[in-house]
Amino acid sequence: ITLTGTATVPPPPPPPGAGPLGGEFHPLSPARILDTRTGTGTIGAPRPLAGGETLTFAATGVGGVPASGVSAVVVNLTATEPTLGGWLALHPADEPWPGSSSVNFGPGQTVPNMVVMAVGADGRLALRNCCGQVHAVVDVVGWYGGELDAPALAYDALTPLRVLDTRSAGGAVVAGESRRVALGGAVPRDAQAVVINLTATDPTAPTYVTAYPTGTERPTASSLNVGAGETRPNLVTVKLGADGSLSLFNFAGSTHLIVDVVGYYGASRSPRGRVLTGTPGRLFDTRTGAKKPGPNSVGYLDFRANDGCVHVEAVILNITATEPTASTFLTVYPDDGPRPVASNLNVVAGQTSANLVFAKVPADGIVNIYNLAGSVHVLGDIVGVVTKEDAAGAACGVRAFGAAPITARFVAAPAT
Repeated sequence: ITLTGTATVPPPPPPPGAGPLGGEFHPLSPARILDTRTGTGTIGAPRPLAGGETLTFAATGVGGVPASGVSAVVVNLTATEPTLGGWLALHPADEPWPGSSSVNFGPGQTVPNMVVMAVGADGRLALRNCCGQVHAVVDVVGWYGGELDAPALAYDALTPLRVLDTRSAGGAVVAGESRRVALGGAVPRDAQAVVINLTATDPTAPTYVTAYPTGTERPTASSLNVGAGETRPNLVTVKLGADGSLSLFNFAGSTHLIVDVVGYYGASRSPRGRVLTGTPGRLFDTRTGAKKPGPNSVGYLDFRANDGCVHVEAVILNITATEPTASTFLTVYPDDGPRPVASNLNVVAGQTSANLVFAKVPADGIVNIYNLAGSVHVLGDIVGVVTKEDAAGAACGVRAFGAAPITARFVAAPAT
């Protein structure tokens, strides 16, 4: 079963020496730039978003993000106190809603999701609510922009690697505790920020978890919200402390925490590792002309272009699982090695869940998606790509630094 989707991202940047490139990362300590419960970032009295409402708010000039020179921001979007099940969608304020969602939730749930989003020409984002009433909270953790004429933070994609699982070492994190997480050899010593998939499981009470640089003041922001007894992941970008570690704070009750490292940001003057963003585009949807991926199955995405080249180091996807017949997890990983002991998305039977994924694209262009149990439909919206330098040299030309459009085939196949 093959599904072909196409999504447009910005055109290829110039080769080295041809002028500004941009797309380098600037990490921030988390800062709240929107909270409809308090009126932060809004105009008027605090109130929830109404069904069908779109709210615009400033994403530049606030929270440590400069007022200009910003191509995109990295934010943690949290939906809370919804009266109905539904979704919220972020998009550039000067463009129409592209038809994709950023976070999905059920009635009464508090659900976060990390979002990488291009900002409008005026530096603003638009937030659309599908239905019912819901409060929204946005914490900014970094931004992309700048030029190639100065040292910059570039992204290096990794095969997911588990560096913490308190179920097997250290025990649950109790209320008010901050647990230091040493990354060991998972990332180089010069790494300044990491992208992790943070999962909370077996919480004894509703709580939130905050990831922050070790040795710094804990910010007034959350990285992951979870209800009692739930298992919930969220992709998190976090700046590292001076000792190269991060800390995880648990607010209430006790909870086990799992950390899978999927990439890191380090200094670079090369065009490689720059993040190019665009309006989100639907890359694949198994509900359209395909059988549901079944239990213990592996589907794959093929990112080889028509010229046979793989033009990206990694892709940034919002992966949504819907109509699951059993509780399960999905793992997204490159095809150049075995499936890692890691997960990207945990799903409860009958619920719809989403999580952002930074997926490394290997030399053969194949990215696998594994489903553990039951059958589940999977949707993928592409929000950005990470540029690469092509080892094949002239065979792929300057298009190797980024290409538009990005095309991928999703193929459902049984596990081997």
